[in-house]
Amino acid sequence: MLGFEVRFEDKVIHASVDNESVLSIILDYRSNSIAPKENHIAHFSIGGLESFEHKRWFMGNIEDVNMITIRIIDVEQTSPLKSYPQDRTGLMKEFYTLKKELAEAGLL
Repeated sequence: MLGFEVRFEDKVIHASVDNESVLSIILDYRSNSIAPKENHIAHFSIGGLESFEHKRWFMGNIEDVNMITIRIIDVEQTSPLKSYPQDRTGLMKEFYTLKKELAEAGLL
């Protein structure tokens, strides 16, 4: 199945998800004009959502990385990852709570 091959520092990560899923790579830089330069952070994550389960191959701050290479490839086996199952009961409870609030506010 198609997915990403990500190379940076000494890491090679293969990430892929099945049908009706989302796979993402996010690179962001956070800064604060008040904070010292040491507090400016480059943050990188590789993750996805598959069948109400969040998957994460990498998440962290990166420093002194000269190059990140991302390729779309046919992934035979993904790299080790962490899974975070989503509680559907909790999601439905939150949905009905929000729906009630919107109805009371006259928005539904």
